[in-house]
Amino acid sequence: MQTDHKDPATIQTNRNMMAHPSQGGAHPLSAGPTNPQPYQDAYSGFTEYVLSINRPQYPSANEMYLKEQLRSLIDVEIVQRIQPSARVIPFGSLVNGFATANSDLDLCILDDSPNPRYKIKTELPEVLAAEFERYGFEVKLLTKTRIPIIKLVQGPTAQFPLGLAMDIGFENRLALHNTRLLATYSRIDSRLREMVLFVKHWAKVRGINSSYHGTLSSYGYVLTILHFLINVASPSCLPNLQHIGAQVPVPFEELECEGYNIWFFKDLTNIPPSLNRRSIGELMAEYFSYYAQFDFRNMVISIRTPGGLLTKTSKGWTQALDRVGPEDQKVRSRNFLCIEDPFEITHNVGRTVGKNGLYDIRGEYMRASKLTRARDPRVFRALCEQR
Repeated sequence: MQTDHKDPATIQTNRNMMAHPSQGGAHPLSAGPTNPQPYQDAYSGFTEYVLSINRPQYPSANEMYLKEQLRSLIDVEIVQRIQPSARVIPFGSLVNGFATANSDLDLCILDDSPNPRYKIKTELPEVLAAEFERYGFEVKLLTKTRIPIIKLVQGPTAQFPLGLAMDIGFENRLALHNTRLLATYSRIDSRLREMVLFVKHWAKVRGINSSYHGTLSSYGYVLTILHFLINVASPSCLPNLQHIGAQVPVPFEELECEGYNIWFFKDLTNIPPSLNRRSIGELMAEYFSYYAQFDFRNMVISIRTPGGLLTKTSKGWTQALDRVGPEDQKVRSRNFLCIEDPFEITHNVGRTVGKNGLYDIRGEYMRASKLTRARDPRVFRALCEQR
């Protein structure tokens, strides 16, 4: 295991990120970055199809505002009343730019106090779970996971007509840094967001997006797209932010968290636009073609690594591995499909993918590659048929 430093980092959340639409303007992540020039569009029909799938998925500014209001309520009225030294930080798609309408709300509870009222990972989850039940939430507390998680479900309300699901983790600081990394990438090139939204939809309707059922999580698919745009697309669409050095001294908390190197370049004003002018449709077709031929048997996707690939042998991920989790539970990494986490490099994001799951994922990539090569709008529609 590679380790560089030891102390955990604290992420300061910009509480001005969520502007109510009545105050003017949409949420800053809802529109995405602006591309400097129009792209060549050799796959114009496919580009239009991708956008037609994505547009209904965009979350409204009002939805983003309401979710931030709910986060603030949970933070101030519930969590800080019970544990005054704690705070609730949003992470995941709500923050990184890849949220869809009616998506789950991911929250993390942090506590920097040396003497908290309740121990953050053992006592506080149980106390809060009982409190959320008093507020009328459906509650499920998971303690045999990598970190404690409270899963909340709120039934339909005037604010959330379809209801709302929430996951609340504890001291998951690396996830917050991952969120910041993905958010920075999403602001560099708007094509990334469109590709992520489309692939998430495609994987869902084709039945290959459930780590619980032996396929790949949405986060895993995001990393496959980043690998492609950084290392495969030519010219590259995105720089490798983890390999651009700091131009000025940076604080310790920007470098290390829980023994892992978390540095990445954040100054977007010093990142020139990509010379790659391919359309969304053309990049999507190349993405499907690349993974239809990918050597899943031997290779590991690693966006932190120059070139983007490692061998399973070099990682020791050549067979299923069992390890003991924080609650003495057995955690199995199947290692059929391997994607290294950008920061927690001992973690295989694809560890839950089974043999049958990999067969299905590879088959869907091959099917998608064949359909997109046709360049026929009538054929494109078959790409996202419910499986």
